[in-house]
This record gives sequence, structure tokens and C-alpha cells, in this order.
Amino acid sequence: MITITDGNFDRLWEIYTSSFPLDEQRSQKDILQLISHGQLQFKGIEIDNNIVGLIAFRVLDKFVYIEYLAIAEEARGNGFGKKIMSYFTQMYKHYCIILEVEAPSNELQKKRISFYEQCDFHYNATHFVQPPLQKNGREVDMRLMSWPIKIEDTGFDMVKETLLNSVYNLVAE
Repeated sequence: MITITDGNFDRLWEIYTSSFPLDEQRSQKDILQLISHGQLQFKGIEIDNNIVGLIAFRVLDKFVYIEYLAIAEEARGNGFGKKIMSYFTQMYKHYCIILEVEAPSNELQKKRISFYEQCDFHYNATHFVQPPLQKNGREVDMRLMSWPIKIEDTGFDMVKETLLNSVYNLVAE
């Protein structure tokens, strides 16, 4: 049985830091501040009473934004990612769900996009730049994926503006 739980923060932090490149990570201080202000849900993915991953998300006015999804290295390859995405889309079935993926320039990035497509997410090829998340960090070339509909033609600008304002605290260009 899948549940989304508060989990043990130290365990979730370990999964987080081992799963994402430094340029795509927020500092622990920033994560804790976002959690304490109710701006970010940083939750454990529990299957049969074991924390197998984490999901960090925000319920925004017009959509749910998955900021991070990671399965612990030792739990990968067991279908847990697909199970949690199915569970999550059912939890938020009345919302559009948005997530970011790196632009597909290598096999791992292409595999990640394929994973989300297998979970019924739509790839939106429009260019999106993730601003630096840490001091002296770098921008990351990203693409947005959406569920249950493609947003490229009709909702991309609204999603981009919301992400820049609400997630990255910037003004959209």
C-alpha cells in the first residue's frame, strides 16, 4: 500500500541530495523555510511501511507543481515510481499537474522523459529556464511536462509566469 507521509526528514534529505544534481537542489535551509511557511510539501513515499522515496510539491492556484520526485537508489527498478505517479494523479485528479525535466540531451534525460510519458504526462517542448536555486548556481535548460493535458499551446505562458513568480520568486519576462 502506498502512502504519502511526513517521513523522517534526515532520510528524505539523504534521498534528495543523492538523487539530484547540485544545480537542481535547494539548500536545506531553503527547503526547511519553504516547509515552515506552508509553501512546499516535502513528503516521504511509503510502501508497506518503508520509505522508498520522496515527493516535494506545491498546490498552487491553478495547478499542482511537482518540484521533486525521487526513489531511493536501493528501491529503484521495482515500479515504485509508476505506482506513486498513479497514486498522486488520482489524489489530484481535479488539477492539472506540472513538473520539470531537463532538456533531452543525453540518454538518462530521455529515459526520464519516457518514464513520465509512460505515466500519461505530456512533454511540452517549449523552452523553460530554471533559474539558479543557490548562490553562484547556474540556470538549467528544462522542459515542462503536464498531466492530464498538454499545455504547450494554451497554458504554457500562465504556467511559466506562475512558476517564476510563486516557485522561483522572479518576475516573468
